[in-house]
Amino acid sequence: MEQRFNLATRFFASLSFILFHIGRVAIVLYLPAIALAQVSSIDVITCIVIIGILCVVYTVMGGIEAVVWTDAIQAIVLIGGAILCLALVFLKVNGGIGAVWQTSVADAKLFSNLTGDFDIKDGTTSFIILFVAFFFNALVPYTSGQDVVQRYVTTPTEKDAARSLKTTMWMSIFGSLIFFGLGIALYAFYKATPVALDPAMLKTDAILPFFILQQLPVGIAGLIIGAIFAAAQSTVSSSLNSVASAYVTDFHARVFRPGNLDHKNLVVARIVVVLLGMVGITVACIMAKSEIESACKAFNSLIGLTAGSLGGLFALGIFNKRANGSGAFLGALIGFGIVVCLHLSEAPVTGFLYACIGFFVCLILGSILSLLFKNETPHHP
Repeated sequence: MEQRFNLATRFFASLSFILFHIGRVAIVLYLPAIALAQVSSIDVITCIVIIGILCVVYTVMGGIEAVVWTDAIQAIVLIGGAILCLALVFLKVNGGIGAVWQTSVADAKLFSNLTGDFDIKDGTTSFIILFVAFFFNALVPYTSGQDVVQRYVTTPTEKDAARSLKTTMWMSIFGSLIFFGLGIALYAFYKATPVALDPAMLKTDAILPFFILQQLPVGIAGLIIGAIFAAAQSTVSSSLNSVASAYVTDFHARVFRPGNLDHKNLVVARIVVVLLGMVGITVACIMAKSEIESACKAFNSLIGLTAGSLGGLFALGIFNKRANGSGAFLGALIGFGIVVCLHLSEAPVTGFLYACIGFFVCLILGSILSLLFKNETPHHP
């Protein structure tokens, strides 16, 4: 029975991982498609298909080496483009940085609207709740996501892996501050010049590309749009490659075709990349036809729905020496079910907390339920 539960736990973890990356690929394809549609006569659906196919092609051809190198180059282009765009917004706002600061303070766009309560409803401004939510939304992918872990294992030593993780942490903080500042600057600009904003704009996610198209010189606009595409390609290629690696390593080479030659496993991995890419493109097209309030909100809810329990599984295996496959599987399954029920029932809980809820339900119930199967051999990853 323990062996069956161990296999079921592995299957659940892989399924959660795959579902997360399907949604991730879809959201990441959807966002730059909006940008391209804003600056060209190409419709959003066509943009999604073009971007998706390009990402699939170079991921199939290059594998993890292509992912790592394009990630490095595209990160530089992305951050550089965001800084350039922020500087240009400051130049266009009458009064520059000082005017942007005054507007953000007056309209509570910084941190003055944050509260110290424990409001967990959608739209919460509780500092504590938001901190906990974003902490777990970052913790889960960086500890249990193959798309991130695959980068660690390409480093020659553990010291290099730790150094890369520290660099990523500081770069993430720096990048978040840049984009946060860019959002505030855009708000101040369009408040000062409301006639410049298109009243027919249906999705707020299109504001940045609209600004780039309308306010920036052609050459600079192309550079920054390129930066947006850089971020999309980097993320999509990482997801495609990680899912292919996880499937081949955990299932194909271990369960379905043990002893298979490496070149045959490589063919299977490439097929998985193509299939996942096609599914992601399809889901992105569905998203483009639906009403999405915010891509940021949708993405963070996705992390909790699909990956919260996955993070709990990893924590359970690392910190609880008595955990076994049976308890871990049931804890993860219940954690996933609770989060899905919260989402489907539209419970008064912000989607940002889904990852935290799934994580702790899996960790706590997995530990308790493992005691019911204490005669079984503890299982550790």
